[in-house]
Amino acid sequence: MIKQLLFASSILAAGSTFSQQGLEKIIVEKYYVSNVEDSIGSMGTLPVGSVTYRVFADMLPGYKFQALYGDGDHPLIIKSSEGFFNNEDRGATTANGIPSAQLKNNTVALDSWFSVGAAAAGQLGVLKSEDDSKANLLPIVSNTMLKNNDTAVGILLKDQDGMIAGTPVAVTTVGIDNDLAIFDATSLADSVFKTSNGAVSALGGAAGPTVENRVLLGQFTTKGQFSFELNIQIGTPTAGVSEKYVASNPKAGELTIPSLIYKSPSKTTPVDTSKASIANLLNHNISVFPNPASGKLFIKLDNNAKGTFNAELLTLDGKSIISKQLNTNLETNSIDLSSVTSGVYFVRVSNKEGVYNQRIIVD
Repeated sequence: MIKQLLFASSILAAGSTFSQQGLEKIIVEKYYVSNVEDSIGSMGTLPVGSVTYRVFADMLPGYKFQALYGDGDHPLIIKSSEGFFNNEDRGATTANGIPSAQLKNNTVALDSWFSVGAAAAGQLGVLKSEDDSKANLLPIVSNTMLKNNDTAVGILLKDQDGMIAGTPVAVTTVGIDNDLAIFDATSLADSVFKTSNGAVSALGGAAGPTVENRVLLGQFTTKGQFSFELNIQIGTPTAGVSEKYVASNPKAGELTIPSLIYKSPSKTTPVDTSKASIANLLNHNISVFPNPASGKLFIKLDNNAKGTFNAELLTLDGKSIISKQLNTNLETNSIDLSSVTSGVYFVRVSNKEGVYNQRIIVD
């Protein structure tokens, strides 16, 4: 049961008059679009074409973000037409709960979460165009994952990943502990977050790390149509005075701006890097078995397979641990797994036509 919403007095000190509107707009950044490599290597179901959205509050200088909230007149709604992706390896419900070193593991960097400024513990979130070009994600991007270079992605994560080192403000949640399960340990668990008496807040307020004063409010990954209705409270440069912004139907003392309501285009074009893989699979009827495997893994090609075929066994972060050229004169090739520790891997078979990937378990 959702607890009754109780804000600390330091958060809810709302003034009756406002000289200006300190919340300029809400910015939605398309941070990344997942491809087949990300889907295969992910810990947690990540459909190909999933979009990772980042949501920022853009404020005037001197203002501080205080709370993202829902009340009886103005529910806070974040939803998708399909489920939200959660990384089941090292994800968290808030960005502060993810150690920055873990961002280099599989798809942890695409996890869905709330924030009051953080992109991870020790990292502040900024627009990719504003970051300091320090490559927090380079080790994983330089291998196989988080490497999509479709124009829909914008700036590539290997170049600018939307993070700068710093000390983020802690997240304080009120009345939504149970509701946060949608962004917890199970991917695609649900598609709607809604509260009418809860908040994600920053005690003492949070300012953006750059002169633009933009605070990251959350990151949400989904293949579906993404939308939200936000209500936000910010502190003004005048001590003890706050401004409250609601998505719709403002009452006395409440403000509104159009960007508090958002809906992504109903039809998105997924980045389809799997076409070559599908063509290769259809042309050569590749099969990898058994799964789970122990001792040996077998790779079967059809009689039409000609030229050079290579096979690799890779860890989930893209590290190649076994690589060999397949003998196309044999109907079935094998990979010796005797030195491979138990776990989840993926097999890549490639030739000049493209690649075929399959996720496997080694017992």
